[in-house]
Parts: sequence; C-alpha cells; structure tokens
Amino acid sequence: MCMNKKSNTDNGHEILNLTAGVPIYGGRVLVRKTPELTEAEAPPSTGTDNRTRPPRSKVIMVKGAIPGETVEAVIDEERRDYSLATTIKVLEPSPERIEPPCPYFGTCGGCRLQYASYAKQVEIKEAVLADNLRRIGKIDVGPAEALVLDDGAWGYRYRAQFKVDAPSIGFFKEKSNEVVDIERCPLLVDELNQGLARIRTALASEPDIFAAISEIHATYGDGVFALVRLRPGKQNNNHLNDIGKLLTKSGFDGVVVKGNTTSATHGKDSLTLPLNDIDYTVSPGSFIQGNWRLNQVMVAHILSQLGSLSGRRVLDLYAGAGNFALPVARSGAEVIAVEESKGAVTDAWRNLERNALTNMSIVRSTLEAFDMRTAGHIDIAIVDPPRSGIGGKVIDNLLELAPETIVYVSCDPATLARDLKWLAPDYRIDSVRLVDLFPQTYHIESLAFLSRVGV
Repeated sequence: MCMNKKSNTDNGHEILNLTAGVPIYGGRVLVRKTPELTEAEAPPSTGTDNRTRPPRSKVIMVKGAIPGETVEAVIDEERRDYSLATTIKVLEPSPERIEPPCPYFGTCGGCRLQYASYAKQVEIKEAVLADNLRRIGKIDVGPAEALVLDDGAWGYRYRAQFKVDAPSIGFFKEKSNEVVDIERCPLLVDELNQGLARIRTALASEPDIFAAISEIHATYGDGVFALVRLRPGKQNNNHLNDIGKLLTKSGFDGVVVKGNTTSATHGKDSLTLPLNDIDYTVSPGSFIQGNWRLNQVMVAHILSQLGSLSGRRVLDLYAGAGNFALPVARSGAEVIAVEESKGAVTDAWRNLERNALTNMSIVRSTLEAFDMRTAGHIDIAIVDPPRSGIGGKVIDNLLELAPETIVYVSCDPATLARDLKWLAPDYRIDSVRLVDLFPQTYHIESLAFLSRVGV
C-alpha cells in the first residue's frame, strides 16, 4: 500500500510515506503504488460503457523496512517497471525493529538486516524462499524448520575478505569500490578481528607495502591464515617475501602472497578445521563456508536424513575440498567427488590421504564436461552449485543418471526454484529449509531433499 506523497528532496527525488509489504530478495520489501491521475491524465475508456481502464500500479522496492511498517522513503532510482527506494524515517515501527549494533551499519555494504531482530530475519528469509519456490518454481511447499545457531547471530564468520586501499582496510561501501575503514566487524570470530588489528599495526609502518595490497583473505582454523593479493602495477619483486615475513612475524600462522604471475608461501601451507569426524584441511585461499559451526550442523543433518550409508554409492557434484564427500565416505558410502578447481582438488586429495579414506575417488572436471554415465549406478547425488545453479545440461545428465535421492544445497533461492521445477516431473520434494549461514545479511542458503518418483 502507498500512502500520501509528502514532498521532494532538495535534489528532486520524490519522498513517499509507504506501508511496507512482503519481503523480497536483496533485503527489500515490496510496495505497490497506484498513481493518482488528473482527469486529463486518465486513460481512455475500454468499452461501450465508458468505464476507464484503472491505472497500472507501480512497484517500489524499499530498502530498510520491515513488513508492516509505515516508513518515509526516498526514490533512489526510477526504472520502467519499478522503482528503488530507501527508508529515511520509520513512522510506525515494527515491534521486531532493533537498533543496529554495528557502528558501520548503513555505510559498510556487508549487512542489510541489522535493524530486525534475529527471529524476524529468519522469518523474512523463509518468506522469500517460499515466494521464490511458488512464483518461479510453481512449487507450493512451505519451508521446514530452519537450521540456525541459537548463539550464532554474531561472531560466526571464520573467513573474511578485507579490501585494502591504504591507509584503509575493511569492506566495500554498498555499490561502490570505496573501502570503509573497519576497526572491528561484529560478524567475525574474535581471532579474525585480532588478526585485522595485527594487519593494521604491521602495515602502518610500511606505507610502500601497504599501497601494494588490494585485498587480504583471512581464515581461522587451527591458527589464523591469510591470502594477500597484490595490486597490479604497484608490486615489485620484493613484495612477495616482505609481506609474508611481515604478517608471519605479526602472528599469522600461514601467509600466501599472490602477484600477477607468481606467488610465495610463508609458514604453514594449509589450515585445519573440525568437520564431524574428519580433519578438514584447506589452503589459505581456498573456499570454506564462513559460518563453519553451522556448516557442521548442516553436514550432520544431511547424514542423519540419509540414514545408513554403508554400501551405498554417492556422487558429490561441485565437491570443493570434500565438505560433504568426506563425512559421507567416513559413514561408509562409496563416493565419487567431482570438482573443477585445481586448488580445491589438491585440498581434497590431501584430506583423503590425511583421513585414510579408501572408499572415495576424486575427479577434476567441469560439471558440463563430466560424463555421469562413467559413475555407474548412483544411489544419492549431492549438488552444491554456485549462485547460477545447476543448469540445463547438468540437470539432463542427472535425470538420465536417475539417483534415488538428490540433496541440493543452494545459495540462491531463484535458481533453486528454477532447478527444482526442471527436476519436478521425475522427483518429489521431501523437504526444503533455510540454512541461515549469513545472519544480518540478505543472503539465503537452503537445503532440499528430493526423492525419485516411483521409488
């Protein structure tokens, strides 16, 4: 619903009083505005009874509002079919509205939902997930109970990508390459905030080195590790060693420094994290789920839902370093893990050897090029694709493979809904649920279990 137009801003942008509607992906809510037209602007009649066609409502996507609130919002951008707006004043707040605790909220582009209680954030994300399933996938399935950590709304991230523009270190401002200087991020575990402080202290006395760095990926496991990327055109031959020595001296356990074509490793070359009954190792620059504690809960939930795996054959697609494949193999299944990234495959082989697993094989290949027929009979397929989803060819190959069960881990509700729709004729959806790996942000991770029809 749209209430009365209030005024214009100094720069000519329209300000409206709005009642926030349903949540949509991106940390916004939907409002439909029916324009008020003068007699001269009214559209022509559409029939012999001289009734006029009602004016078409305009969709406004509003940032910073909780469904049901009345807010004052400024129109930031007008597009053909919708407008983008930002809340500038809350007139009638939701009881779930709280004061954002982070001093950088509204400037840093990392979080969008800090103004809502954590319970409300989960409710909003579940509503967005259900809407995508219904609208895109034509699937009317209510999400099952979400996987969350009771104490995990803050201090949950084991991995951070710090942007560097000397003397600033932090995160990008929203829709900008401007670096917001961050002293401490409340989403990070204490060890990473301490690492950020050590980086700042170490680089403050070395302005030339500071200027050569574009970003630092920091990860916490059995120590604090860093991947440092150098800025093209600002690096010299000494930086690969100087930066590594500087950060290891400041307390980092392992540092990889990457230039245009070369790299150097200082200290330990891999870090270890607990993963159920697995010693899980990755290189400093390799991907891991940032919310590592909830990742462990998700893996345990998948194992519980799959039941006894002894003697079963499992195909893990987009396997990474073995986040799902290794615990599944430890549970007795014969596993084939397929992964494209050279670094992730190297980590996966190290994990295989370190955990003495002989019932798992690893294939380095793109999913489009991998011939699933070579896998033979498969009982269970686990897929954990990027935001783009599985895609047509991989889905066709999966349907031809016809595993009894598909476990789909998604980081985008729209592509999940699309892919489930394509799988729907052959598979029924047993459950879909939110896995809230990203509290305070609008990002949505979800987990779906599918069973082949007729099995």
